Amino acid sequence: MPAYQQNTCPDSAYGQSQAEYGDENWVPEFAGTVEKPSPQPQKMPEPKLPAPQRIAALIEGLPGQKEVLFGIIDFCRTPQSPLDVDERTALIRANRRSVYSPVVLRKLLEEAGALEYQEAEVAGASDDESESTEGDDDPDYLVVTLKPEGKWLATADGLSAVDAVDAYASLRELLKEDSGYCDVYLEILGSCAQSPRTQKELDVLVQNNPSTRSPRKYSGYFIDRLEANGAISWNQGWTTTKPGEAVWQENQ
Repeated sequence: MPAYQQNTCPDSAYGQSQAEYGDENWVPEFAGTVEKPSPQPQKMPEPKLPAPQRIAALIEGLPGQKEVLFGIIDFCRTPQSPLDVDERTALIRANRRSVYSPVVLRKLLEEAGALEYQEAEVAGASDDESESTEGDDDPDYLVVTLKPEGKWLATADGLSAVDAVDAYASLRELLKEDSGYCDVYLEILGSCAQSPRTQKELDVLVQNNPSTRSPRKYSGYFIDRLEANGAISWNQGWTTTKPGEAVWQENQ
């Protein structure tokens, strides 16, 4: 037997000895014990936050979608079909681009606990669709009746988040925190209070204000913040809301 094939382990470590077999291809059966690795402790899933905290985190994480999200919740104070919610979503964000489709926004609100989907009740049906056969001469004739569509409804936590928003206080806080551009905000509010304005019109207004030149600020900077704080909304143009008009009047 070649040296590299010779058994160097004592026979006592195995159930049989090589001498019993006299076979150079003999492979001994190990009779000892093999220590198994101790199982690793499984990581416990993180506890789910309460709905109010999840809703607040969603709004904070998507500040540019705040008005849209709150608008969807407010619209669903009464049960609404998915199509109606989609149309309302498109209306709210008529002049803004978004990577989030209406379906995704509904899903985010549902996961946060702000919306819930109510399945349509169908008497005697338990599956997604009920089937029945008709016709005496053709047993293969099949009629499929689809399950009626459900409705979206705002939860109590979702409505509480919407109702807790104080647009007046929020706008005053914005003017205080961004005081260096207070005159620009007020100028936009005053202009949009007179008549709806396009973004191009607000571009001209902002560019003509010396305080926006260094560092350079564009109209989108101010529009996003005013909209997020409920001071302006899109209605065939940017229009000052009641809270926005009230705060504008306070500063005249």
